Amino acid sequence: MNLFTLKRKLLVPYVWFMRWKYRAQLAAAPASFVAILEAQYYRPTLVRWLRSCQANPDLVYEAPLDASSVVFDAGAFLGDWAAKIAEKYDPNLYLFEPNPGCFPGLHERFSGNKKVRCFEYGLHNTDGTCALVQIGPGSSLFPETAAPNAPSSVVDLRDILGVLDEIGCREVDLLKLNIEGGEYEVLERLIATGRISDIRCLIVQFHEWRGSAYARRHRIRRALRRSHVLDWDYPFIWEKWTRR
Repeated sequence: MNLFTLKRKLLVPYVWFMRWKYRAQLAAAPASFVAILEAQYYRPTLVRWLRSCQANPDLVYEAPLDASSVVFDAGAFLGDWAAKIAEKYDPNLYLFEPNPGCFPGLHERFSGNKKVRCFEYGLHNTDGTCALVQIGPGSSLFPETAAPNAPSSVVDLRDILGVLDEIGCREVDLLKLNIEGGEYEVLERLIATGRISDIRCLIVQFHEWRGSAYARRHRIRRALRRSHVLDWDYPFIWEKWTRR
């Protein structure tokens, strides 16, 4: 049992209380919103994040970008975030999505935009293949909290350094990482090789349920502070860093 599983067990009474406290609101709320509350176990940080997004709907889309910028979207899913970035800045967008259930629709969605390129593989710290467990938006290579019988697909992974070199990107103006646990390997690879300095702006969602997530996030953030400044932070929801 990892620390996250233990934490969830200890917080069961709190979750039950919050369900009861907000039962009327939950009954009228969209199922997707309730799923977010449940996944984040009704913690105050989520409330703070939702209030910040209400005050500034563009919070997770703001970056120093223009039409010449290079943006990497790792974990593009259905392309909603990328579509907003394309509309707002018209940059050169590189979308990475290994999920075979999402990629065809993603490719079709951006087929008319020559500045958007879609890649049917995930970013990682090495080249290879891995089983992707299919659990909707939370589909992951690291299904530590998934049901044992959840369906899976074998997907391709690429070393982020090789991808940067292959595409010919000396600098990425914005890297968005939402890869359901794989963010640790990608960032550790960039930091270990010094290539993190090639990333001007980073928006990342760390996932709490990975083994050693707390310690690994702490080490990554400590290393990031040598090259980047923390703009804002909603732990294990989203955080943004900008190069010094």
